[in-house]
Amino acid sequence: MSLPRPPRWLVGVAALVAVALAVLAFRSLQGRAVDVVPATTTRLKQSVVVSGRVLAPAKVEIGATITGRIASVAVDDGDRVAAGQVVVVLESDELAAALAQAQSSVRAAESRIRQWRSVGAPNAREQLAQAEANARLAESEHARQSALFAQGFIGQARLDESRRSLSVAQSQLAAARSTAEANRDDGAERQILEDQLATARAARATPRPPSSRRRGSSRRRPASCSSGRRSPATSRSPAAPR
Repeated sequence: MSLPRPPRWLVGVAALVAVALAVLAFRSLQGRAVDVVPATTTRLKQSVVVSGRVLAPAKVEIGATITGRIASVAVDDGDRVAAGQVVVVLESDELAAALAQAQSSVRAAESRIRQWRSVGAPNAREQLAQAEANARLAESEHARQSALFAQGFIGQARLDESRRSLSVAQSQLAAARSTAEANRDDGAERQILEDQLATARAARATPRPPSSRRRGSSRRRPASCSSGRRSPATSRSPAAPR
């Protein structure tokens, strides 16, 4: 008895399955494809990233002759600066007040000298002349009273009174001479006034406020070099540049 023949479509499906299984088996036996590069000898390059500080070969210290609050710093780290260049600007409010006070002291000292020339010295000379006249009068009166006492016309009390008047006149004369000596052109009073004026002028000269085109007093670098910078601080010298 013969078996029935399978349908034609079933035979086709079976054939396709057999072909697919054959392809998969072939690929599994063949392995995966990879890129192949010939081996060569070369130098390896490796980059290292680290942090650090750059030190200058020389460092210049700068500072201010006066203390004050820093208003601004005119340079940055690494800037090259030249001699005379402004690197730090200080606030000038206190300096302006000190300058105004010093100028007032100068004017007062000059006024005292003018007053001495017009009043003090002439008064000293007039007082000396008056004291000399009073002393001569007291001497004459004492001599006259002494003669009258010798003749018996006055008593001892009148003679003692004239002697006291003479002593007072002579003391006043000595004081007037000392005052006149001090008020001479080369005297001590003139020298004192000149010293006061010189002191006031010195205070006016140092420190000076900045020019009108800048606000604040400035410090200038002494020589050409690279600069360093710090943040503004109170009552400290400008930062030392590197």
